This record gives sequence, structure tokens and C-alpha cells, in this order.
Amino acid sequence: MKYKLDFYTEYNQFYVQDKLSWGGTASASFWTDEAYHDRLAMEEGIVGVGTECYGPIKGELEILQTA
Repeated sequence: MKYKLDFYTEYNQFYVQDKLSWGGTASASFWTDEAYHDRLAMEEGIVGVGTECYGPIKGELEILQTA
């Protein structure tokens, strides 16, 4: 399944979270130095995406059925 993304973000980041997940972004293991460098933070059920700047985001999210 593919979803078009077109929205406005602040703080140079946005999140994609499974609605049934209890994962959070507050732990020290979420936005690590490596995650900041890669612009990709992950915990169970949630992904943080770092962006270049504030403003409009356009992209595509594809959900895969298998790993």
C-alpha cells in the first residue's frame, strides 16, 4: 500500500506511529547521536524522521507486506 504525504511540519521532524503501539519518543535511545545524523529514530511501533527545515513535507509512505 502506498500513501501520498503532503503536510506541514515544525521542529525539523515528524513521526509515523502504529496506532496500537505504546512506543514513545522520550527515551534516551530514541534520538541518539546516530539517529540525529541519519535523520531516522526508531522504537517499537514508532519512527521519527528528521527533515532539512521547517515547512511543507511531500513524499510517499509505502507499507510492505513482508520484510
